Amino acid sequence: MRRVGLISIGTLAVAISVGAAYLARPRPELGLFVEQPVINLGVRDQGETTSATFKFANKSPETIRILDVLRNCDCVGAKLARDSLEPGESDSLDVEWETRTRRGDTSAEMTIVYVKPDGQPRYALVQLKAHVEPDFKVEPLSIGFHRGGGTQRLRVNFTPHRMSDLVLIQAYCTHRAFKAKHAPGDLHVDLEFDPTLWPEEGANIELMVETNSPHEPRFRSTPVVDPCSTVSIPRFQHP
Repeated sequence: MRRVGLISIGTLAVAISVGAAYLARPRPELGLFVEQPVINLGVRDQGETTSATFKFANKSPETIRILDVLRNCDCVGAKLARDSLEPGESDSLDVEWETRTRRGDTSAEMTIVYVKPDGQPRYALVQLKAHVEPDFKVEPLSIGFHRGGGTQRLRVNFTPHRMSDLVLIQAYCTHRAFKAKHAPGDLHVDLEFDPTLWPEEGANIELMVETNSPHEPRFRSTPVVDPCSTVSIPRFQHP
């Protein structure tokens, strides 16, 4: 019985020690709490404007003053109803997002900047996500050209997607080492690369394709240049 008693006392001492350590841990600072910091808008179309609302509350015992809402893109409009919250009060951030010429999985981020009475800036991050279906598809999205060897040729194909009456109007490149060939009625662009005209230190190059799409009338690619062996074009991105 005495042995059992000693074990019980030892177990209790360990439990008290663990509990004290838990209570002594630094606790997360209470501040602006966003109910759902990431909102997935699902499947959207190019050229669409969609809205969402982020709800948040002041979980601290002090007054919070909101200084600004920073956005990573001018395609996002954000509106706050109030610029300060007392302890326990709630508010919301209304957001409008223009998909413009985006393609595939994409996102838009915003940062709510706020302060407590100590004046130290604090931040709450929110994000919108969506999968944007384009008016037309492009394949391949990334093409590599070798610096060595002779002239190289590759074809980029455009396929109607959301719009069935796709027309390519013209295509051109912004560097003389590349030529873009397109014939009326074709839904492809033939690219030709002359390595002898490509500078050793590299250069800026874009493939520009004008289309009849109301949402993406000028489709462009931004190349990735490998300084050692290859030039890659096009790696398509939205403006």
